[in-house]
Parts: sequence; C-alpha cells; structure tokens
Amino acid sequence: ESHKSYYPSTDLSKAIGQCLLYLQKMDDMKLVLEKDYKVKIIRPRIKIVIGRTNNFNEDQMSTLRMLNSNLNHIQIVSYDYIISCGEKIITGLEE
Repeated sequence: ESHKSYYPSTDLSKAIGQCLLYLQKMDDMKLVLEKDYKVKIIRPRIKIVIGRTNNFNEDQMSTLRMLNSNLNHIQIVSYDYIISCGEKIITGLEE
C-alpha cells in the first residue's frame, strides 16, 4: 500500500514486462508468419498465474480488476482463481 493505492510487486511487474515483449515479438512477426505459412494469426491472450487472493480485501480485489481491465491481451489470475475454476468444473461434472 502506497499513497492509499496498490501497485504490482517487482515479480509481477517483471512478468508483465516479459508478456509485453512476447506480444510485441508476435506483432513484429505476424505478417511474415501469415505470408510464409498462409495462416491467419490472431493476437494471443496471455494469462499470468501468480500469488494468492484468498486474503485480499475489497480494495485489493478492486485494484486487481482495474489492473486487468487496463492490460491489453494480458490477464492476471491467482492460484485461488484456478482452484475455484477447477472446483466449478468438478461440481458441473458431478451433476
């Protein structure tokens, strides 16, 4: 918490930077790939799985939602989110 706001950790900032580099490299190579392989390339979405959110307060969750809404083609999800999705899938299969 800084100045009553939250910001990404150093590790998360590095991961976001790495993703931005990958997206840029894909954009740079898109036309070549499409021409050489005769395929249509769409911009991928990248998911960063990092940390836990089970103890986040509402302000922290709101900040994560705001960060995700401002990242283009990058989504940050927590291990808790992955577990929740898995539990929903299992519950759906059991019904």
